[in-house]
Amino acid sequence: MFDMNTKKDSAKQTNGVKVEDDDIVYISSDDEKKQQPTRGRDWCWTKDVTEAVGNWKKPQTLHVPSWIVKAALKNRTTIWLESVETGRNYKSTIMTPTGRGENVRYIGDGWYSYLEDHKPRLGDLLDFRVTKPPNYILVMLTRRI
Repeated sequence: MFDMNTKKDSAKQTNGVKVEDDDIVYISSDDEKKQQPTRGRDWCWTKDVTEAVGNWKKPQTLHVPSWIVKAALKNRTTIWLESVETGRNYKSTIMTPTGRGENVRYIGDGWYSYLEDHKPRLGDLLDFRVTKPPNYILVMLTRRI
């Protein structure tokens, strides 16, 4: 469950590769972990920060899990991201790519600002919680050890 008060141990081994703080990273959607609503009030998911594949010339969008889209965001075009650590809010556009399915959504602009401000590193963990009503996605970054 999404817990703003508990830090998780998210250190990872990267096949013997030394990871520096300025290494390029992307947010993996492959290892998305579905979490059930907390007391029926919100929807949560977790993402690991993983190595970039190739050269990261443009920021990566945040993929919203299809079950979250279906349950809470299907008809929305904007949402606020809120950093649990800083309390800063980022107005974000919810993008619907054509031809990718009815429950596929990405967040770009506000997410890019969040990444620039927080600079997640390889091995970090990001927890997301969509509030009810779905006006905010709370984002908690847990730093690796």
